[in-house]
Amino acid sequence: MTSNKSKVELFPLLHLLDDFSQFQLQGGFVQTLAEKDLRLQAPPSVRGDELSNIPCVSVYDAPLHTDIADLQRYFCAKSKDNQLVSHEIFKNLVSVSPISRNRHQRQYQLVAFLEEKKQTPVAFVTFNVGLLDSWYTDGQPSDERHVGVCCYLLYAYVVPELRHIGIGSCLFHLISNLFWSQLQFIDAQTQAHELTMVPLVYESSAAKGAEGLLHQVERNINQYKALLLTNNTSLKIDSCMSNFS
Repeated sequence: MTSNKSKVELFPLLHLLDDFSQFQLQGGFVQTLAEKDLRLQAPPSVRGDELSNIPCVSVYDAPLHTDIADLQRYFCAKSKDNQLVSHEIFKNLVSVSPISRNRHQRQYQLVAFLEEKKQTPVAFVTFNVGLLDSWYTDGQPSDERHVGVCCYLLYAYVVPELRHIGIGSCLFHLISNLFWSQLQFIDAQTQAHELTMVPLVYESSAAKGAEGLLHQVERNINQYKALLLTNNTSLKIDSCMSNFS
């Protein structure tokens, strides 16, 4: 049965999952990247001896045990010869707010630390997730019954000496899982109102790697479709869209 309410009426009723508050109860802790996780994500070109002593890495969202200014200085010192990178670090590694009052916008600031040295950061990635009631694709406006859930990648950085062990790939895999949790949370709401959810993956001009994130999200969607078809459940998720070719 189709909802009699318009999207204009229904959109304010939708809201994102407040995982920010959940993580903050644990000091911002999200996940530990074990040695096996990093080995699996390491580039094929890396020699076996380079992977002989991989440390465990803990990932935090807006970590409470350190200061933003300290993180900025630390990462900038790692790229002191590259002013463009330092500029992007200062621009994107900033304090994040809790989920917006209407729960339509969520800022993520994932920072990875060496587990045995909690004060030693090794990587970070910043991205936002938000709800959209309209957008354009190839100059065409979105459908009246479509609701967009957008993951907007801002910036990602790994310290040079650890770029060979797969930390960046693991962080992008974590992003896809966090985004997927939001998609499922919104899907349950849009289905109740006969709306179709459209995942959107966008990246800033300074970001790199969103293509891999897009492919991971698409795999999640395809697996979800197969599960729903097995259970004879209707599906209201559209194909994933992006702002890159």
